[in-house]
Amino acid sequence: RRHWQSERRFNSKRELPAAVREIGLIKPYIECLVAKLAVMLRRHDAGIDSLTLTFIHERLVPPTELRLRLLAVSRDAARFRRLLDTRLERVSLPAPAMAIRLESGAFKAFTVQTAALIEDRAAPAAEMKTLIETLRARLGREAVFSQRPVADHRPERAWRRAEPAAPAASCDAPPRPVWLLPEPALLGEHDGVPLHQGRHLTFTGGPERIESGWFDGNDICRDYYVARTAGNARLWIFHDRRARRWYLHGYFA
Repeated sequence: RRHWQSERRFNSKRELPAAVREIGLIKPYIECLVAKLAVMLRRHDAGIDSLTLTFIHERLVPPTELRLRLLAVSRDAARFRRLLDTRLERVSLPAPAMAIRLESGAFKAFTVQTAALIEDRAAPAAEMKTLIETLRARLGREAVFSQRPVADHRPERAWRRAEPAAPAASCDAPPRPVWLLPEPALLGEHDGVPLHQGRHLTFTGGPERIESGWFDGNDICRDYYVARTAGNARLWIFHDRRARRWYLHGYFA
């Protein structure tokens, strides 16, 4: 039988020479911990996909934690420093820090990517992961996500949030605008024809009839059209067959 072994993790604490509140003065100590982490990962031939940086204050002040999630397992110290620097740009410590702690997630198997022989350039997928991680570090994890279709014909309920790195699911529905309004906006009319900002629209697609929701009490009965404005903006509009009114529901890119 194999002996049980706990998951390997990095956990290192650094006392500061004095109580410091300015992030810029603490960065050199953070970089030292990141360098130690990188050495340990190479020693174990491993990588990580999460990091937690903790600022420890005086007794009565709870610690300040910054959590980072990576989209792929990595052991690149420069990558860790870049994401931490981006995250620290919008951090204001509630009190001076007495010490800092850097903790990692469990060590995971790491596969080294072979560099290109002719052109030393990151693959598009790797560039996209780097962009997503940077945006999440700057804007927050909840602000950056992708969409996955859901088996529901109603546009408001036909998608859900997903991790950006998740594989895209197939969808047989006609083209949908990425930008849906929180609530459909009522359009003006002239002789039963919809108007946008007081001007007539040109229909370029449709109708697509959607009747669904009877099973949960939120049923709809709409005819959707793709329309173009005088300024060549593409809109997704529908005619509510019950209310007999026109609504704007989204914008195509």
